[in-house]
Amino acid sequence: MRRAREGAWRWLQRRRTCSLGRLTWQVLHIMIAQNGSPDFLQKSRMRAQFLGKDPDSQVGNSPTLFATDRTDRKTYIVQGWKVTDQQALADVGPVPDHEVLNEIPEDVLMFYVRRYQEEGKR
Repeated sequence: MRRAREGAWRWLQRRRTCSLGRLTWQVLHIMIAQNGSPDFLQKSRMRAQFLGKDPDSQVGNSPTLFATDRTDRKTYIVQGWKVTDQQALADVGPVPDHEVLNEIPEDVLMFYVRRYQEEGKR
C-alpha cells in the first residue's frame, strides 16, 4: 500500500503544472491519502474480461488482451513483452513511472477488432 501511495503522490506532483485551484489540490491530496492511488476517480474496482491471447505463444508467455468494465470510458489491458530495446525506448521518449511499454503481436489486436465489430460500432 505504501508503494501505491508513493506512486500516487508522484502522479499528483507531475500534474501540478495544470491550473487546478488550491482547494482542488487539497481534495486530491486527501483522496489519494485515503485511497492510495489516482485510480480513485473510477470509484469502483475494475474487472477484466479475457478477449484472447496470441495463438503462437508458449504456455506462460502469452501476450493477451483484456477488456475492462469501466463505465467512464472504454479501456483495455494488454499483457505483452516488456520493451527493453534501447532504440525503441529512445524513439518513444520518456515514459512516466506509473506506465510501462508492452510489445504485442498484431494477432492480439485482432481480438479488439472482433469485439469492436461485434458491438456494431462503425
